[in-house]
Amino acid sequence: MQLHDALFPILFWSLAIYLWRRSSWQKENWRDRRVLGARVFAICMAIALTIQAHPIGMYFDAALGLNNLSWVLGYSNAVVGVYAGTSAIVSVRKRVLPRWLSLVSIAALTAFVLLMPFLLAIAEEPHNQLPRSFPMLLLRETLYVFLLISAAFCFRTFRRWIQEEEHPTGRLRGSILIIAFGSAIFFAVLRGLSALIVYSMPEWSGYGIALRLSDSVLILCIVASVLGLAPVSWLRVPIQLAGYIEQHRALRDLERIRNALVRITGRVRWAQPSYADRWFNLPFVLYCVCIDILDRRILLQAQLTEGTTVVTDEHRRIAKLLEELPDTPDWIDLVQHFRQVAREI
Repeated sequence: MQLHDALFPILFWSLAIYLWRRSSWQKENWRDRRVLGARVFAICMAIALTIQAHPIGMYFDAALGLNNLSWVLGYSNAVVGVYAGTSAIVSVRKRVLPRWLSLVSIAALTAFVLLMPFLLAIAEEPHNQLPRSFPMLLLRETLYVFLLISAAFCFRTFRRWIQEEEHPTGRLRGSILIIAFGSAIFFAVLRGLSALIVYSMPEWSGYGIALRLSDSVLILCIVASVLGLAPVSWLRVPIQLAGYIEQHRALRDLERIRNALVRITGRVRWAQPSYADRWFNLPFVLYCVCIDILDRRILLQAQLTEGTTVVTDEHRRIAKLLEELPDTPDWIDLVQHFRQVAREI
């Protein structure tokens, strides 16, 4: 058994136990399509990945005396889980899945049922090997086509929604889920084409590379899915980190203007933020630098008007750039204006 064959079931069983814990059995949760869909998604994917893990699938079929039954049950749970997860994701925006996607899911499950007699009649096929028979090839291709259609629908939907999202946490969640859906599309196409090629050309030597690449993409897909569906508190950490980095970049731009003004107006004995403030209280530091720039702007204009110092073209250029200020009481808008000015200094 490979590492990811054991890791993925454990991951989804942990998620299922968390979502199905007794403390979350409030009546309103059963009416929420997001909660119900997430629960069905977690438990179905946990079952699917467990009975498809090698050699658990072979032991399961041997215990029941039915060849390849684990394939059908695993893939059926995967279809139900993906459909429920897609429904939960779409319901975030108070939408419902289109009817055609429900019909695609029913068609995939119907195909599995129709293929079951043929799969039970052939020899047992391990889950970690290539398709050896035509019924097994059809079973795999049906799942890959279903995954491709579902992932493409979600990818297209979230690309449209993320353009309308204004909250940073929502945009981050949408971006992560787009990565998950894109990885799922790539996984379905790569696995589907590889299975077709290797079935028609058993001597094809590129299947091993395609298999390892698709496994890596699957890991990315599952990790991105878990992060995309994670609690909001998990997503606040990278959002706050990105905001902290952006504040440091803004401070660097504003200090470029202040340093240029210091060379002209000279040093002034004003209280400056402490070293600790520069790391742990950046909004206060940005505010202080803005006030410093505004005061030095007045000093520069006075020097140009009174002629108390030698005026150079550099002085006039900086004064011209700082001549107009945004008509707003919000100092954040002033910071953005000064950042634009800094690009020209």
